[in-house]
Amino acid sequence: RRLFRELTWDDSSKTSSTRRLDILISRLPRATHLKWTTRYNDLISPDTWKIFEALQGLNSSKDQTSIRDNGGLRAADLAGSVCFLLKALPYIPSITVLRLCIMQHNSISMEYILQTCPRLQSLQLDSPSTFYLQGDWIGPRNKDNHDTGSPTPPLRSFHLENACFSQSNLESFLKVTPHLKHLQLRNLRRQDSGEDYNWSRLYECLVSLALPLQSIHFSIFGQQAANDAQEAREKVLMICPQATEWSFRSSDLTPILRQCLLELPNVLTTLTLVTDSVNQPSKALALHQYLCESPHLLHLRAGRSSCLIERMDLFGRWMSLPRNGEESHRQPGIWMCRQLQTLHIEVHNLAAADRPSSPTRSRVLFGYISRVCPNLRDLEIWEPDNIPGLFLQLGGGLCLLARLRLLEHLRIGTGTNLQVLKPRDVKWLTKSGYSSVSKQERRDGMASWPALIIKERQREHEWLDRVARGEAPGFVPPQAVEQALIQDLRNLGLLEDVKLMLDQMNSKEGYDSLPRLRSLSIYSDGQTRLSPEKEYRRMNKTAPNTDVMMYGGLGF
Repeated sequence: RRLFRELTWDDSSKTSSTRRLDILISRLPRATHLKWTTRYNDLISPDTWKIFEALQGLNSSKDQTSIRDNGGLRAADLAGSVCFLLKALPYIPSITVLRLCIMQHNSISMEYILQTCPRLQSLQLDSPSTFYLQGDWIGPRNKDNHDTGSPTPPLRSFHLENACFSQSNLESFLKVTPHLKHLQLRNLRRQDSGEDYNWSRLYECLVSLALPLQSIHFSIFGQQAANDAQEAREKVLMICPQATEWSFRSSDLTPILRQCLLELPNVLTTLTLVTDSVNQPSKALALHQYLCESPHLLHLRAGRSSCLIERMDLFGRWMSLPRNGEESHRQPGIWMCRQLQTLHIEVHNLAAADRPSSPTRSRVLFGYISRVCPNLRDLEIWEPDNIPGLFLQLGGGLCLLARLRLLEHLRIGTGTNLQVLKPRDVKWLTKSGYSSVSKQERRDGMASWPALIIKERQREHEWLDRVARGEAPGFVPPQAVEQALIQDLRNLGLLEDVKLMLDQMNSKEGYDSLPRLRSLSIYSDGQTRLSPEKEYRRMNKTAPNTDVMMYGGLGF
């Protein structure tokens, strides 16, 4: 039951082939998770039918109890048209975890989903645009409280995003989910006519049902949260008195709401910030300050909520430090969540347009995360529209992430822009990046660094002299921050920090970089997680007669 064997298939991918399809089908009997994306139309391709037949064969050849007890396929993540989704569900009746991403013909029956997959414990329905849940959600026998002949859904987690439905149907559905622990209703879409969504009414329903909820989210697309954050917090605490997971829209993380969160420092371990239609970088500036005050946080998923890189630049090596009392939104600080395992953030800056592409900016970002959050398992770093893109050449300090000994998943950006690198810049992420040839390639790329580092040290001495004379602001670390960490951060943003890491990688002993890394994505527009070696091959599209690597955007 602890095994995780995920198969992925995208029939629109350029890498799809008959051989790869045969490999996928041969591995289905041992798979536990299936991630499947199809072309967004109502045509069922021959490849899709072959996978259906293979799944049907699994259902016929194994007793369902055996499948449930001894492993087998237990989770599915399907993306495509409603036609595809409805045809696929009867072939996976025993799964317990299901996500459906509805891409076209956006109306689907909840009753059909629950009847076809009656063992679901986790159900997520979402769409990049509006989709509709029409008709009743549960059968007539379940509606009758006196009937015990129809089993209730064993749901523990229920997630809707960009859905349009009748709130009455939702409330009736909640009455037959007595084990529900997680309820996420994100960016609900308004109906053209009829009843509107009402948080107060839903709150009264949940209180009366006394469900064992551990987390809850409720938001309406395009509508700001209620002004009374204190009242909203109290209602959530009434419903989830032992809540360890909170989720808000990023635009709702105001200073008032941050103060409410800080009243729960000993229990809050998971914080999710949901993207909404009114997302603005300035709305999420409280996030950095919250992280500086939250030592117990384990999981932060805020992939579209901005963290200012200025606030990570502790010593002003990329941007000048603001003086005390000036530009408080740019005052740097050190996050306290040292045990953080999941970090999904969007990095942003308020600098002039010519400053973001600086390699110092990237060195600050990668150096800060690798020192302040040493226990990360899952790291995703995004940028607004990926413009201009992080500086990922050797001098940009991507290699500083090699300090993250527990990291399993790494994603940087999406493939909206074409990026240009040399293979030596990222080859250290693969096992082949530690051959004598690869080490020499990196040394060649560092040939001009000694002179640059001498100039860098001169600037540092000049800056320290100015700070000593009171002519420039300096960074005063908080007393609560460990002295060992402050010492480790002394080279933050400097080229010397990168050189020290690469010297270890290039040494005779080498450096075991990211030993647990299982998946890697560097400015890729695909959702499939690839191994570091496969992602390197994807990126390594070398132009004729050059050693330049171009990846992302137009080519993929």
